[in-house]
Amino acid sequence: MTRPRFLPHPLLALNERLEGWIQWQGSRQFFAVDLDACATDTWFLDRPMPLSGYARIGEDSESWPVDGDLTLHIDGPEYRLRVHHESGILECHGRKTYRLGALRYTLTTCPLSVDRDGQRVGGAELAWRAPLWRFPLDCLSLRWRSDTKNETTS
Repeated sequence: MTRPRFLPHPLLALNERLEGWIQWQGSRQFFAVDLDACATDTWFLDRPMPLSGYARIGEDSESWPVDGDLTLHIDGPEYRLRVHHESGILECHGRKTYRLGALRYTLTTCPLSVDRDGQRVGGAELAWRAPLWRFPLDCLSLRWRSDTKNETTS
């Protein structure tokens, strides 16, 4: 008898809450994002991982949907976020680059450029605010999934 066999694959999953500021519309405002990303392939370095989540701009503002991708490089992650704000889509993109001379800062802080309609409209900085030792416990996990390919065994 032939039956489908589904092979499990570990996937890296990330859940991050980053806070900082955004310089936009002539003023510096509070900026925070809650992001979920999951590798779609077992080998995830240097490959964009889709992400989704929510952003807040301003202290008392509502949440705005975020999508985009996160690419993990050996020397630091690269973020490409699209914030679906009421005034239009804000594209926030930037990359951390780890440096030994400023390791704590470069591990936790990511400078971003902010564009709208292809034009630079500001900048931002997001950072991991919780204690650094909490990052692997709070943000990283391995999830298992079944392979979508139907392989057969007899």
